[in-house]
Amino acid sequence: LSLLGEVYLQHGDSRDKARKVFEAALRMDSRCGAAVTGLADAHSMDGRHAAAVDVLERHLAVDASDWIHVKLGFVHMAANRLPDALHHLQTALSINPSNENAKRGLNRIDKLLKGGDGDEEEEEASLQYGTGGPLFE
Repeated sequence: LSLLGEVYLQHGDSRDKARKVFEAALRMDSRCGAAVTGLADAHSMDGRHAAAVDVLERHLAVDASDWIHVKLGFVHMAANRLPDALHHLQTALSINPSNENAKRGLNRIDKLLKGGDGDEEEEEASLQYGTGGPLFE
């Protein structure tokens, strides 16, 4: 089901279908990481960052991995909650010091805090929405 949700998610006009598929996948297996991140991505892509954070934080109880913290960091960054983003990205690095996505996120926060625009749309999209992440390699 998660793969079907990913297909729907890639088509902007099908995000509601994607959300429903990811929710169904989570009803079948609440520990399904692909469904968790897919549902969070669907919410975040529609600007519902609070809903994305809720999905990811609930999953932290069963999987406090570095990649969940990276996802939380990028969702918080998209919502301009930089202190929360910083916390999660630093936590990801403490779990896995070689996590390149966490390092890129911290660099982006540093640019934003120094007055830069932090405009790295392609990088943000690839990190925030799951391509190139541990679930999709």
